[in-house]
Amino acid sequence: VTNFTGLMNAHAAVSWSPHNRISVITNEAVRILSSPCSPSESGYPLHLEKMCIDNPVEPLDLTTIKHASMISYLDTDRLHCLMLDTTMCPGTSNSDLHRTYHRALWSPLHLEGRNRCLLATLTLDHRLQLWRENAFGQWLCVAEPSATYFAMAKARWKSQDWASVRGTTRAGTTMALEQFELLRERSHAVAALEMSWSHLFEPPHERPFALLVEATRSGLLLFWKVQRVDRRGSFDVKLLREEQTSLKRAARLCWQKTSADSGFLVLGSNDGTINLLPLKLGGSDELVVGAWLNLWEDDLIPAQHALCKACSDNTYLVCVAKGRFLLCFRVAQDDQAEPSFSLKGSNFTKEACETHITAFDQCPSTEWELHLLACTMSGHIVEVKVNKELEFINEKLSIELPWMLQPVGLNISPNGIFMAIFYHIATPFNYNVIREPLQLTIYNLVPVELACQQLLSRAAEQGSEWGLCSLVDCLDRVHSFASSTSALPQPLEDFVRESREHLSKLSSFGLKLFSFLTRINVSLSKGEESDVSRTNEEVLWRHVSAVVENCKAESLDARQVRSLRHFANWMALTNRTPNKRLGILLEAAGHPQAETTTATPPPLPSSGTKAEDERSESGVESCPICDCGVLVENLDSWECLNHHKWGRCMHSLLVCDESPNRRCVPCGLLSHRTPVWTDDDPLCLFCDTMLV
Repeated sequence: VTNFTGLMNAHAAVSWSPHNRISVITNEAVRILSSPCSPSESGYPLHLEKMCIDNPVEPLDLTTIKHASMISYLDTDRLHCLMLDTTMCPGTSNSDLHRTYHRALWSPLHLEGRNRCLLATLTLDHRLQLWRENAFGQWLCVAEPSATYFAMAKARWKSQDWASVRGTTRAGTTMALEQFELLRERSHAVAALEMSWSHLFEPPHERPFALLVEATRSGLLLFWKVQRVDRRGSFDVKLLREEQTSLKRAARLCWQKTSADSGFLVLGSNDGTINLLPLKLGGSDELVVGAWLNLWEDDLIPAQHALCKACSDNTYLVCVAKGRFLLCFRVAQDDQAEPSFSLKGSNFTKEACETHITAFDQCPSTEWELHLLACTMSGHIVEVKVNKELEFINEKLSIELPWMLQPVGLNISPNGIFMAIFYHIATPFNYNVIREPLQLTIYNLVPVELACQQLLSRAAEQGSEWGLCSLVDCLDRVHSFASSTSALPQPLEDFVRESREHLSKLSSFGLKLFSFLTRINVSLSKGEESDVSRTNEEVLWRHVSAVVENCKAESLDARQVRSLRHFANWMALTNRTPNKRLGILLEAAGHPQAETTTATPPPLPSSGTKAEDERSESGVESCPICDCGVLVENLDSWECLNHHKWGRCMHSLLVCDESPNRRCVPCGLLSHRTPVWTDDDPLCLFCDTMLV
């Protein structure tokens, strides 16, 4: 349980990212929580690191026409419309209420780097921004598409003929009325109301990218291509297409992937209409828009929540919440060449929920076509299952909570292990007594045996590309179980016992899982530190072997040569069998490898030695402060003759003298910000966690 200050600001206020971050929207900020997945002492709950993105300081002004030129000439109705519309008049006395966040959505995994996501936020005053996590646990804005499009629109308006736009008036109107209508048309055309991410597009000769879809007040759809440029955190945000629709005030957008280069967008509006728009990405960033499919006519009940799921029979389910109603549609693709869909069936229910649905999310399921969990304004958590005939089966979950708590957000972890529910106090209360009226509660959805089954099945796969981060919520489930019972689950206890003497036979995932479980046992005083050290040595040995096999002698730079020498010294210190390929590379670089496995480390350069040739001859790095030599002694740090301590790159074994370095939060180990052995962002060697 985690409490927050402030007030509830939006329904569906919780979003759980694919890389195990939780975002929560309040009227003060977007709160971001992360689990470091690092074993702690038993008997304590999981530690959640808290970060936040504060509300903007100034309101976003999307107007280009001064109000003073028209206010005195407008009638009372239009004057009230102008003053009450925060899009046309952002500087009103209650503008601070509209500088709060309305939506916060995580991007697809790997868009910001390996095992990393961007966070897209949208405020009530239409400010759309993209955020990334930096090395200091803070969040930096890397792009603001709303400001970019406003600048593009202003340049377009300036290029128009003045007389054709504002120089003449129609019969029966005045110049002030013309300016009012023009102000409303232009400001609504650039004011973002809703957004949604697409899946990750991975073209063969280009960096991966995703589409960020934005819907404005005028019904205009904007498709932004968001692509990472380099590892320094810069992004290219490019507008691919503008699509004018008849959508009246978008209420919800939802994307569903249909193939590697296509998908469809579900658009729900405040008047109740639900539409489906197929899209396909062609060559040269061409976005092909297919035929619209109307799923539901307007009934004046806003379509507040939507989600989609691909089924095994090449059809797709679209589920939409409208008030207390749940609607489910089955659609199928007609033609692969021209993106178009047809409606195959539909059904709805009003029996599932007694009051309005405030949020819902789907659970992974192979037994049912769709498995939902929904929270309502009456405080109930409802489980809804949909079979192949689109029939609804409902059941209320029994969760004992104080009567005044009302759920306003619900989301499920990536593998369906946990459920996060965001509550607020729905009755009047005294702020001096209750300082934190908002509460985020995380529940276990599945027994720990199912989490163990997922972990062990992945560990049995040889050559799997997925690391521990793909099942980090399973690791958290095991960790919380061990903290409360002071013991690992029995299947994992058996895995640790059977694997202790056969580390070299484990898969990469299995080896890192063994390390994680051993660290839990150490925290429970049931394991030995030597097991952790042996596991880390095996992980590093596999990394060194992979690096040596893939590098070429003719392309080695100075840093890589020093790194290879450190690899050789480390193998000598740990009595590892010398790698023949490593010896060939060092000989080609002028540093022959020692023949024995118990080689004595080369002498350290004394204080004041600065010559590069002495360092290269001995293969020893110098202290960046006093130029004394430092050697590999452990996996955590360096220390020179004058006792200056330095972190060390886990991937190259070089001194980490950059500022800031990349670091692994659970392990506390460092890595160079400019990688030595790869062009991509490396992960932590020992736990597969992304580096910040």
